[in-house]
Amino acid sequence: MATMSWARLTWAAAYRLGLSPWDAFSRDRELIDLVTGPDAPVPGRAIDIGCGRGRNAIYLAAHGWQVVGVDLVRGALKQARRAAARKGVTVDFVAGDVTRLDELGIGGDFKLLIDFGCFHALNDAQRLAYVRAIEAVAAPGALLWMWSFNSRNEDGETISAEEIGRSFPDWRVHRAAPMSVAEVETTMAALPLPLRPLRRAFSKGVFPPPFRALLEMKRPPGDRGQSAMGASTNSRTPSAKPT
Repeated sequence: MATMSWARLTWAAAYRLGLSPWDAFSRDRELIDLVTGPDAPVPGRAIDIGCGRGRNAIYLAAHGWQVVGVDLVRGALKQARRAAARKGVTVDFVAGDVTRLDELGIGGDFKLLIDFGCFHALNDAQRLAYVRAIEAVAAPGALLWMWSFNSRNEDGETISAEEIGRSFPDWRVHRAAPMSVAEVETTMAALPLPLRPLRRAFSKGVFPPPFRALLEMKRPPGDRGQSAMGASTNSRTPSAKPT
């Protein structure tokens, strides 16, 4: 609990000081394709894990999903609720620990789970708890889309395809790979002036590129139902779409 209290204070300070560059990133092309592309799942229950100011949760709600957004920072959630009201969509924003989702009274059977920059910030023990927590609320065959800064956590672990596979043994990894330099530059093109050195640092290789992954929760034994991605569970290459 002390670790999460410290994390809450750290993230709250980042939002107050304007150190939340992810809010200025362009919408990720993979997320757009997942939600609106030809193989997009039929909307149902979705959860935005570590939702912050609610940007992606609101995007999902605008495309017909019934969305819950969870975050530690109450101030960010207040802004998220105001943003949702301005967009005319309904999102259930809940303050809580993402490693204890089953204790938040949010229900289950989420068929789409979004994590934009949460998993990478957790230490090894928290990552184990996180996986257990999302599995407790995910529907069979649920999809999990992740976007992570590819930096070391306090245990020295980086985000990689191997780490994703180890951390999610009961999930099928459809794809897991770092973004290209061109993708990073496009994503960070709209950063405000004080944060533009971050884009240059990524472009010049000072920091490793962010990492994206799409996983599917394996169906229970004997369940021959269709994958949440459609008839085929093979990897697919997303098409670029405007934000």
